[in-house]
Amino acid sequence: MPAQVLPQLQSRASAAPTKLSLTGKLVTAKCTTDTLLKRLKGVQGELARMEQETADVRALKPIAKELVTAALLQHKDVSVRASVACCIADMLRLFAPEAPYTPSELKDVFRFFLAQLTISFGMKADSPHSTDTLYLLDSLSNVKSIVLIFDLPNAEDLMTDYFRRFLNSATAEMSKNVEICMADILVHLIDEAEVIPQDVLDLLLAVFTPKALKQKAAGHRLAVEVCTATADRMQQEIAKYFVEVITAAVAEEDADEQQKQFQAAHTLIIELNRAVPALLMSVLPQFDEELRAENVQVRQMAVGTIGRILSEKNENAREFTKKWPVVWRSFLQRATDKLPALRISWLEAIRGPLIRHNTLKDDITEALNSRFDDPDERVRLALIRTIGSLDYETLLHHVPKQTLVMLSDRVLDRKPAVQSEALMTMGKIFNKAYSEIDRRDASALHQFAWIPDAMVEAAYTNIHGSMALGAALEAHVLPLPERAEDEAKWLNRLLVVLKHLSARATAPVLEFMNLQTIRRAPFEMFLSRCEAFNGGIIDKDQEPKRVKAALEWSINRCAQTLGGDKASSDLLALAKLNDKRLFKLLQTCMSPKEDLKTIIKARAEITKRLESANAELLGTVSTFVRSSCFIFINRSAVPLLARRLQPGEVEYSATQEDLTQSQEGGSQPKSASASTTFQEFKELSRVLLERICKHCPAMLVPYATNFVQATVSAKDKALSEVSLQALAALLTEDGQAITVDRRLVERCGRFLIQGTPLEAKFAARFLAIATCDADATRSKPTNIPQLTKALATRALDPLLEQVATGLPKATDAELVTHLLALGQCFKYAPKLTDNVAEGIVRTIVAIILPRPWTGKDEPVADNPDWSTDDGIHPWLQVKILGLKLLTKRCLAFSSQEGAADMVKPVMRLMWQTLAADETTRPASPPGHLARLRLAAATNLVKLARIPVFDALIGHEFSNLAFAVQDVCFGVRQRFLRKVLNYLSQRRLPSRYNIIGFLSAVDPEAENKTAFSNYVHTALRSLLEEDRYLYFDVAFTRLLHLLAHHPDFHTQASPDDLTDFVAYIDFYLSLLMTADNAGLYFHLASKLKTVRDRDAMVAPDNLYAISEFAQHLIKRRAKQQGWTIDTYPGKVKLPSDIYAPVGSPEQRNEIYANQYLPETIVEWLSEPTKPAKTKIPRAVGAATPKKRKAADQSERKSQKKPRRSNADESDEDIVRASDTDSDDDDEDRRAEDDGDVSDLEAEIELTKEDLEGRGARTKEKQAREIRQRNERRRTKLANVGGGAGSKGAKEKDAEDSSDDAESSAQAPSSDV
Repeated sequence: MPAQVLPQLQSRASAAPTKLSLTGKLVTAKCTTDTLLKRLKGVQGELARMEQETADVRALKPIAKELVTAALLQHKDVSVRASVACCIADMLRLFAPEAPYTPSELKDVFRFFLAQLTISFGMKADSPHSTDTLYLLDSLSNVKSIVLIFDLPNAEDLMTDYFRRFLNSATAEMSKNVEICMADILVHLIDEAEVIPQDVLDLLLAVFTPKALKQKAAGHRLAVEVCTATADRMQQEIAKYFVEVITAAVAEEDADEQQKQFQAAHTLIIELNRAVPALLMSVLPQFDEELRAENVQVRQMAVGTIGRILSEKNENAREFTKKWPVVWRSFLQRATDKLPALRISWLEAIRGPLIRHNTLKDDITEALNSRFDDPDERVRLALIRTIGSLDYETLLHHVPKQTLVMLSDRVLDRKPAVQSEALMTMGKIFNKAYSEIDRRDASALHQFAWIPDAMVEAAYTNIHGSMALGAALEAHVLPLPERAEDEAKWLNRLLVVLKHLSARATAPVLEFMNLQTIRRAPFEMFLSRCEAFNGGIIDKDQEPKRVKAALEWSINRCAQTLGGDKASSDLLALAKLNDKRLFKLLQTCMSPKEDLKTIIKARAEITKRLESANAELLGTVSTFVRSSCFIFINRSAVPLLARRLQPGEVEYSATQEDLTQSQEGGSQPKSASASTTFQEFKELSRVLLERICKHCPAMLVPYATNFVQATVSAKDKALSEVSLQALAALLTEDGQAITVDRRLVERCGRFLIQGTPLEAKFAARFLAIATCDADATRSKPTNIPQLTKALATRALDPLLEQVATGLPKATDAELVTHLLALGQCFKYAPKLTDNVAEGIVRTIVAIILPRPWTGKDEPVADNPDWSTDDGIHPWLQVKILGLKLLTKRCLAFSSQEGAADMVKPVMRLMWQTLAADETTRPASPPGHLARLRLAAATNLVKLARIPVFDALIGHEFSNLAFAVQDVCFGVRQRFLRKVLNYLSQRRLPSRYNIIGFLSAVDPEAENKTAFSNYVHTALRSLLEEDRYLYFDVAFTRLLHLLAHHPDFHTQASPDDLTDFVAYIDFYLSLLMTADNAGLYFHLASKLKTVRDRDAMVAPDNLYAISEFAQHLIKRRAKQQGWTIDTYPGKVKLPSDIYAPVGSPEQRNEIYANQYLPETIVEWLSEPTKPAKTKIPRAVGAATPKKRKAADQSERKSQKKPRRSNADESDEDIVRASDTDSDDDDEDRRAEDDGDVSDLEAEIELTKEDLEGRGARTKEKQAREIRQRNERRRTKLANVGGGAGSKGAKEKDAEDSSDDAESSAQAPSSDV
């Protein structure tokens, strides 16, 4: 046989038809179940091995028919049925594509398969039937015999059954292979179906609901696989489904049911997008119509749904703007929807897209930024909360800085809720970024480091903003650490925050530290009075009414700081709670002697006790704690701050990434950035320690020994300066806290002679205080040991002689040091300086102050009109210190006889300096002259705190007041700041309140804003009678000052008088109300019943400004809809500036005349006047001079912390009289006999006394006055009352009625 024939024969032999080895039937009459199962297994095995190409299907047909008989399909044994199912599946495989069964048999087969699979799904994975189940599934999926269903007449029902059973039977214990086969079977059914039955669609979508997702997780997973594989086929079906659902919902009449259907549909879309986003390719375009629908609920749900879709990280979200740009534009337009609820929904919806998709940030933030000025408060709140909910990475990379800046502007929102939310959100953002800011990450610094500064500058303008700012600082910016062991990180965080604050924002944050006694005093008093109140059970030895009145006063005083009526009721409830432990905890937090650990524990216990006792009080008590306790800084910070002044002992950040160990063992910065941070932290530590020394020396007592040692051995100038200041402060707090020896005194002596200016200053202060000079104006402690007194006195006496002797020949640098030291000695030890004082004063007046400017080493400054603190020239600094030294000398002996004689030459020198400008001293730099004017003005204000000295200012007061209108912004700002500082402490007479009203036309808004804040704060704290003294009667002083203004004259044009409208309107806007309008009109009109004591001013100016003010008051009352009632009370005008008119006839003539030109009267009658800043004058200048706005360099200099040697931190605490000057008042009263020409009698009489008509009602009296004054004006006009009366005749009816009203409210001039 040829070799090539053998393979052909073998191939034919292999291709021979294969048959079953079984002969006969499977089921016989006496066949047992085991026998049947054995036969079936044999047939099953052989069928499984057969290939469709080689199987003898004719021989298999009898067996195939027998397999579908009822005896086998309905056999009671599960194993038999499982084997039968596998055999039938193989028969379908071998007979494919035609089935060996009739349609009826085939229907039974597939129902049999489904039943068998359903039973198998419920069995365990290790069941003996699991193999048969997997085999059957694999056969149906791979052979695709399942598609034979569609040859049957009821194919849709059968298909629906398969989907229902499979989805319901799927379990978590099911193997992955089974799940894959089940999914393939269902996919085949969908692919081969001509029309997908609605029931099948409902079954698939039902497992995507949130409820099904929890209860049928395996069915959900199976549905996801099926839908993912058939997405292209299902897209249109899904789209039709949702169209029908939405249409049905729209047709629903029941609103609740309609809402329910809409919600269910959109929830399903969200879940489908999360699981199978490809299914929604035809659904998402339909959202354009929903986003524009008239139905509010539809629009709202569409916005939320789109937001949820875009929150996913899938293709739909990534390609949304490209695939569905129309829908995207409609979505963005919902940011400006006409309904606030829709705008809120949009803001809530964009959070997810903004976080997950950087490509969408530009469109979203543009629409987002437009909502910061939304007219609805709720929308602005939603916007702020949305930004606050973003994570750090999103805020850094997806949110522009401009958006955060606009967020910070909401701190100034008109709604308190928005203000508070904005501050809290800004604090949260800073807290999220703090770790990166601490590491000095450039991106974080640029994006977030400015936040605390913006928070403080914007919020610290009103009481609510201040309270909300404190809450935000405590909660997020400067929170207390959870553990006391983290005190270093806690302090480091404080320094990081302060480092990024401007000078203007630093001051409020330092105030929040509550170091000043004046901030804590009201709250300490409240607690002491709560203890005396004892919950209403008052001790017998105390007067109950007095105790209750004292408590009520304390509650009202504290409530002014804490927020008004709600705070008052909460504080009363706290007092009635009478929790002694709670009071003790609050006192603990207020104590400067407690450390961080104690305060943390006390703070936590306060919160716990209030939550259990009365949780409603928690908010007010938390504000109470922030306003009075040491939660931002306390005793634990002192040694840490002192360490930062020592080179090589400083941690630069909590992470210590920029530290490296030096050879000496200390930490040194390893980069320029770290070195800069070190210097900044060192300076901030110094500022904080100096503030503690000045305001709260009790914190220093536990560390007294450390400061003594640092003073004796310190090599660093900053540390020695602070240590000396601390020692001086400790002497005032506790004289026995320091052990003073000869070595310390000698060290201080060397500092006084050879040290830096600040070392000399504080060394002199320490020694001067230690002498316990009885003539010092500041009260001295009585517990300083005698040895300390003796050592200090013995050391200081020769030092003063040495300094005084060398003063005439000293250089400018030496003079700065010596004058600073002498100033402390003059202030704290005036008696000891008697021997050298005369020579020192002579040197200052004769040598130092007259010394001309030589032009050497002239400083180069960006702004030649102002000398900055850092660049102040020694020539200028010496003159400023000389003026301060003279002032201190006068203040030290203010209580002695002859003090007035001592101060007169000093005041003359101050007035000359205040008038200095380029015209009087052309050789001096303008910036230096500005500094000298500021020094003269502030020193005069210091002297004015003493009543004797204030009386000497007299009519020069206007020159001092006009310093607030100086040509230089630095002079205006710092002078006003000094005046407001003393006024807030009640250390200046009430007339100084009028100075701030001259800032109404300042080119810079800062001064006007600062004075407005002062007035608002003062009005909250003043009693009614104090308000009358400090502000109401001061109106007459303001008008007198304006009458003396060089720009005011009766022939001025409206443009020339615009500023004066601004002055008076500014006053009225702050103080005039519907209740006191009559008082102000009465005060203004009363000026026409007196004369000006100052004969140097045109006599008509006072009466013109009186009429000017009356018109403005009437205009403002008309604008506000107020009625100007007749003021019934008595008014006492200041006798130092007003005098009585010569005779009643002259008085009548003055009152009848009109001193304002008719053009000005008509101009004032117009509804509004635009404020226009015209050419102002420099203080002391003979001709008007333009007031300049601060340029950038000057503004920058004003915002830097003051660190010059001419330090103004040491002020004498001397309370001046708060009453107006009233010279010879008693003598005038003795001479009064009822004559109306007498000033005092006239201004103290009521209207009834002046008319002499007896006792009448107010209404009748006012009517009679108007009638008489009208007749009097007519009579005066007939006899030639002058131009003024002629002008009165020409008035129209409205003006005539106004004049009648004016006459009724001004004192009558009848005899």
